[in-house]
Amino acid sequence: MGDQKKDDAIFQIGTKLWLKGFENFTLGPGDVRLIKSLQKTKNLTRTSEDLGYSYKYGWSKLRSITKKTGRPVVISHKGGYGGGGNVTVTPWGTYLVELFSMVQERLDHFSQIINQEIAKKSFKDSIN
Repeated sequence: MGDQKKDDAIFQIGTKLWLKGFENFTLGPGDVRLIKSLQKTKNLTRTSEDLGYSYKYGWSKLRSITKKTGRPVVISHKGGYGGGGNVTVTPWGTYLVELFSMVQERLDHFSQIINQEIAKKSFKDSIN
């Protein structure tokens, strides 16, 4: 903030989104990044590496979503001798990504509006 005084500090709101469901289910940004990446790569090993996850952790997240929602997020296809399998994101997985993205987009828009209002309001104006 440099030369700015604490009385003149500009604040902004920050948000982090989770969608909450039944059975303590939450869908957060990490879950959505995982599913979105799988839509592109169709490979959990590559996706896990890209996201800094272990392969085991990636599968654990997918199994957790499937268990808590009662619907599979991906379908795995085994490879031949020596591996080489892939995964396909199900329509349910695609729905979750689209729903989260829609809500995130609206939340970001609302946050921008509020931050513009905050930027216009100064401490000095509020005490006069």
